[in-house]
Amino acid sequence: MNIEADVAEDGNVTIQVPKRYRGKRIRVSIQEADEQAASAQWSKLSDVLDGLDQLGTHSRSHLQIIDELKMFREGS
Repeated sequence: MNIEADVAEDGNVTIQVPKRYRGKRIRVSIQEADEQAASAQWSKLSDVLDGLDQLGTHSRSHLQIIDELKMFREGS
């Protein structure tokens, strides 16, 4: 599982993990996020979902789906 977080100027990181990890010991690895790649992926997903909007076959807009995906990804 990948969780993105911003590091404060003082070096502190605060993240919220999914409930299944609470009270457990976890391992955290650090790597610099490639913001350009992540942005491109969300852009491609948005384009695909825009196409679905035109079909009118689902009850949620692509913006609602993207918001739900982000919440799932962030573990909220």
